[in-house]
Amino acid sequence: MTDTRLRRTALACLLLLVAGCAPPDRPRTVAAARVPTPRTSASPTPDPATVGANELGDVPVLMYHRIVARPKSVYDRTPVDFRAELERLAKEHYVPVTASDYTAGRIDIPAGTHPVVLTFDDGDPSQFTLTAAGVPASDTAVAILQDVAHA
Repeated sequence: MTDTRLRRTALACLLLLVAGCAPPDRPRTVAAARVPTPRTSASPTPDPATVGANELGDVPVLMYHRIVARPKSVYDRTPVDFRAELERLAKEHYVPVTASDYTAGRIDIPAGTHPVVLTFDDGDPSQFTLTAAGVPASDTAVAILQDVAHA
């Protein structure tokens, strides 16, 4: 006998043995497994249409390079323009998510909000520089992000 055939025969014998062990006053049927009932949340899930859900899963990924007072390239943004874009995103209920969470599909944001990924390319000092006091320098991307987040 092959290994697979031997295993099937042993399983069949075991099932017959178990079925034959039922008391005579009980029917010899296999009981259905208990499936746990899913827990319901305290609040009902909102209708996607009422909260403006993004059912297609489109997530904007915005890339920034330099945040400078005098742009020299199409990739540069002024601090004023960068702040205005962040304020617009906040007003339109966009919530930043990390690139890591986005790629892993872990987007856990409140209903009625939209995810957005902000990326910073090239590692320029205009993105993140600390002052002597150890705080982000004004007009850097990190300082502006903090300002808008706390507004």
